[in-house]
Amino acid sequence: GYRGPLAPPAPIDPVVDLYLEAKSEAESGKLVDGSGGRPTYNMRTLSRSLDYGRRQAAAYGVKLALYDGFLMAFRTQLNEASGAKFESLVLKHLIPEAKSIKSLQLRPPPEPPSGVSSS
Repeated sequence: GYRGPLAPPAPIDPVVDLYLEAKSEAESGKLVDGSGGRPTYNMRTLSRSLDYGRRQAAAYGVKLALYDGFLMAFRTQLNEASGAKFESLVLKHLIPEAKSIKSLQLRPPPEPPSGVSSS
């Protein structure tokens, strides 16, 4: 018999909405990079964040893996104020139930199976 999905649905709409809002904020000058310019966000930036999220989802869960992926690919080029604003955008779209990243129950990744090297 049918048992339902094996995994939660992929957060496609929230990811698209986050990308479009971040791109719009960057183009309008509301997000500023470390040198005072406009950051460049494109499909390559999005692909990097999604690839990281895909690879880390088993260890951290989809939402936190995508959160980390977006910060890695998008936030690193921003100045401090814009970085904080971007983190709020990520939470708003990907983890709306969280008031802040500190409010989440963060856990370390599980130990690798025995016999598996971490290098």
